[in-house]
Amino acid sequence: MGDANFVFHFFGNLPAELRLAPLQYLEVSQLPSAALVCREWSEAIATTRAIWKNTFHRISTRKPAPDPRVCHGAVVYGDKMLVYGGHLPDIPSDYIGEVKNDVWEYDFCTHRWSPCMNLARPLTETMPVVYNGEVYCFGGFTGDNASYRTSVTTVIDMGTHQVSTLLPTPNTPSGRSAHSAVCYGNHLYIFGGWDGSATLNDLHKLNLDTLEWTEIPCTVATSCAPSTLHMESLSTSAHSSNSIPGQPSSAFSPLSSGFSPSSSPSSTPPRTRQCLKPPELPPRLRSHAAVVYKDAMFLWGGYPHTPYLYKFDLVNEGWSVVQTTGKAPLPRSRIRACVYQNKMLIFFGWDRDQNRLLSDIYELNLDNFHWTQLPITPPFSCGLSQYSACIYKNVLVVHGGWYGVPSDEMWFLKLFPEYQA
Repeated sequence: MGDANFVFHFFGNLPAELRLAPLQYLEVSQLPSAALVCREWSEAIATTRAIWKNTFHRISTRKPAPDPRVCHGAVVYGDKMLVYGGHLPDIPSDYIGEVKNDVWEYDFCTHRWSPCMNLARPLTETMPVVYNGEVYCFGGFTGDNASYRTSVTTVIDMGTHQVSTLLPTPNTPSGRSAHSAVCYGNHLYIFGGWDGSATLNDLHKLNLDTLEWTEIPCTVATSCAPSTLHMESLSTSAHSSNSIPGQPSSAFSPLSSGFSPSSSPSSTPPRTRQCLKPPELPPRLRSHAAVVYKDAMFLWGGYPHTPYLYKFDLVNEGWSVVQTTGKAPLPRSRIRACVYQNKMLIFFGWDRDQNRLLSDIYELNLDNFHWTQLPITPPFSCGLSQYSACIYKNVLVVHGGWYGVPSDEMWFLKLFPEYQA
């Protein structure tokens, strides 16, 4: 003990530049462990922009940890993240294979995983929301047979790690998976999804205090004027899933030695989309993204592919199409979206029309509705889909997903004010 005290006393009396010098010799994957050594190192690692800016960093964790999976649920609460369910694709068919029922908790302070419990049934393709210390996830695919989607709501108490279920009532939505779910006030909203035979476009809300379901009629917002959007040409060279703004598409990124060159601009002809008089009501969608900002829910992406951004007024309960500016991302599905400050982040996903994974990252300013592609090195140059994504403080956390094989990896992207103002 005396030797340890001497070392800490000696180390503490060194100039700050010497105390911080060892950090420059560490790999990025070692930084989370180094941050636990002392507060000074932790603060230095957290605030050193050169380490974190513009690139995802893989976070190494000790076993036990979740197995590889896709289409799982994840939510952040406090300093922890809960991950549950998901499945393994049935390779090479891409159909759903083994469906999982395990629940894991990740501690952002200790950087350790711990198993929590098992769900009553396997569950995949759901979207969780948090309300009053509990996780609510409606529906999902249980793996019972090829067409079965449940209409049960699974509830996980994050304090006790107890699992309960809300059984269907006459007003409960039909069973589905690959739908979106958001929480606004004391209500859970779900939209669209896949019932095993058809894609849906109905909207329902669950009062999380009374546990009563209500279907919301699909109507146009009364204040919405007919939309007219300009025609926009989308070329693969301008929207390459492997390109980063400000860099030639054939160049390697200076931020990552593993960044691969994009395809030739001539490999895919430009695609022109007609954006005149878009439908004010959202079409049937599945595997899309939904977020809440202020008093509105925004839908983007999904399959069948649509280029439009849909807004649902959560106060007056009406739909509209939002006219956006800037170069919008290519339509895609199997995505997640997150809101940080006043920006919606859209990233990665699957272009089903061309059967390719995407690796680009965009933000949409939700105040002026301007799209911007971010100069960020993706974790996989080949693209990623069916992942989970959460915001922890000012860090985007991406876990699992599909990049040609199912992943068990976790990646952090620190969000900075210059592109997340």
